[in-house]
Amino acid sequence: MGGGAAAGDSRRRRRDDVRPSRLGSVALQIAPSILSADFSRLADELARVATADWAHIDVMDNHFVPNLTLGLPVVEALVKVSPIPIDCHLMIEDPDRWAPGYAEAGAGSVTFHAEAARAPVRLARELRALGVRAGLADGIHLSRNVHK
Repeated sequence: MGGGAAAGDSRRRRRDDVRPSRLGSVALQIAPSILSADFSRLADELARVATADWAHIDVMDNHFVPNLTLGLPVVEALVKVSPIPIDCHLMIEDPDRWAPGYAEAGAGSVTFHAEAARAPVRLARELRALGVRAGLADGIHLSRNVHK
C-alpha cells in the first residue's frame, strides 16, 4: 500500500501526505469503511488500518437514506485519534448546511450527493476553500420519494 505509515509509527499522516498506489496505469487508494468495525473499539479499529490511505465513514441521517449511522460528534472524535485521513461520505439531507462542519472537524475528504444539495457546485467550492477534497456522489439509483 502506497504512502501508508509504518506499523507503530505514531506520526499522524496529513491528507496532503496521501500518495496513491499504482497498479498499471490506474491509481488506487484503499479506504476501509468503519461500518465494518467494532463500534465499541473505534480507535483501536482505526489503528488496525493505519496503512490504508483513508478511513471511510458513511454518514447516514435516516432521512435521505433509511439508515442511521454516525454523525458529526463521532467524526470529530475519530479525527483526533485516526492515524490516517478521514473520508466522509454524507448520505444526508441538506448537505449545504452540514458538509462544511465535517471539513471544519478535520475530515480530509467530504463527499455529498448532488440530488440532496441545493447548490452542489457552490458546496464543492466551499469545501475546497476549507482545505478538503470535495466529492460529488451520483445517487441516480436513489429515489428521494421512497425515503419520504
